[in-house]
Amino acid sequence: LNDLAKIYEAYKIVSRQVDYYTECLFAIEAFAMSRGVDDMLKGLSANDQKAEKVFSDMQKNPAARFKDYSFSLDKKIAKPMLEAYFKNTDKASVAPVLDSMLKLHTNVSNLVDYLYSNSSIPNQSQFAKIAMDKTAFMNLKADPMVQFAKALMQHFNLHIAPRAQELTSQISELQKQYMSAQMLYLKNKSFYPDANSTLRVSYGAIKGSAPHDGMMYKHYTTLDGLIAKEDSNDPDFVVPAKLKSLWKAKDYGQYADKSGELRVCFTAANHTTGGNSGSPVLNAKGELIGTNFDRSWESTMSDVMYNPDICRNITLDVRYTLFVIDKFAGAGYLLNEMKIVK
Repeated sequence: LNDLAKIYEAYKIVSRQVDYYTECLFAIEAFAMSRGVDDMLKGLSANDQKAEKVFSDMQKNPAARFKDYSFSLDKKIAKPMLEAYFKNTDKASVAPVLDSMLKLHTNVSNLVDYLYSNSSIPNQSQFAKIAMDKTAFMNLKADPMVQFAKALMQHFNLHIAPRAQELTSQISELQKQYMSAQMLYLKNKSFYPDANSTLRVSYGAIKGSAPHDGMMYKHYTTLDGLIAKEDSNDPDFVVPAKLKSLWKAKDYGQYADKSGELRVCFTAANHTTGGNSGSPVLNAKGELIGTNFDRSWESTMSDVMYNPDICRNITLDVRYTLFVIDKFAGAGYLLNEMKIVK
């Protein structure tokens, strides 16, 4: 335990660098794009066939990478993200390139202005023109955004990531000893297996929520609400014609609730995390009642701190799933393979 305490003290500093590197820098799309360009440049320099194909595919439609990109928004985001990274990174761990460039440009805001004004990476028209000429593309090695991203990545890969991996390995080895000691001492206790990446079970109750003053949410949504949110200009809110037809006719079959509504989703106070999407949700009898797929906005903090008063996972109601299979998709024969409990 003393060894674990010492290692965790060291890991606390390193893990902070890892978190701010991944969460802040990769929130800047131009930084992420520069990383991809640098990888392609390395591959092309080595005559790698995979890189050649990626480059060839990019030449066919260089504008594709800008489909959901906003120059002004990315630049606006870059300033607070880079500021947070520099402010919260241990000064002994700051990449020299960042320190020197900040001294040259006096502050983060000026540095970002310089990068976005002089780099071809976030500029769609410039990038599209350069992508058509392999020689011009290879010259992106000198692009300031590419050089900046490359220097930060190299520093992280050389000095931060290896140390984090080293400490993680030490913690894992000590955890084995700790678990063995517990099993020797607590002979009558039943220990559940470490099921990380294989199985995770949580429990809770179906509940609505009141995340803000004056805001009350019921514990379920209905097809009526889905239709009310229809927006043919937003792909997330397009309603298929057949679904709308079934709604108009109230042709819900056996899947409506007692009031005649067709429930779509419900919320509950289960502690979920990344990777739980698609998990079955069971009632106390072990019967499948839905499929977990999301969390409420106020629940995104539950990876760090779970609060049952405000955290709500969102589940697709199994009745809606069966309705879609049967009425919408016309695949009711699949229900013959299931035991439907009413």
